Amino acid sequence: MRLEIQSWHKMEELQLIWTDEPNRKLERQLAGVIVTMIVAGELQYRFGEIAQRERLIEHKAYLIEKAIREVEEERQRVADEKRRLSEARIDQLLQQASAFDQAETIRKYVSAAQAANSGLTKPAADSELQAWSDWALAQADRIDPVRSGLFTKIGVVETESDE
Repeated sequence: MRLEIQSWHKMEELQLIWTDEPNRKLERQLAGVIVTMIVAGELQYRFGEIAQRERLIEHKAYLIEKAIREVEEERQRVADEKRRLSEARIDQLLQQASAFDQAETIRKYVSAAQAANSGLTKPAADSELQAWSDWALAQADRIDPVRSGLFTKIGVVETESDE
């Protein structure tokens, strides 16, 4: 007959196997078996607690790394959004500057057309020229960001820290 205590953790310092031998009966070894079972049980419990603590430490380290990674990702997202908004404001500014130039070009064109009309061999009638001039100047005013007040809607002015 043989008695063995099996363990998931090696306990080399303990005798975990007892056999029935002719000069050493298993019944006479029971006191040692019981003491070993108690000690092995306590060691198993402690090993389990140590393993649980190590898992908790590893999990905590994982959570800390994850939180750091999430904070960095959020910081990067905010920086990217800030950069995108800054570029959008610059694009809007350039579009408005172009619209301003176009409006000024239209006004110069209307002025040149009005000045040249009287010198043409077939000038436009004053009423037709006035109607066209009024329409063209209204279009210039409509696209002019200064006259329409559109420049006030360009967004928050960037500070040095935004760049």
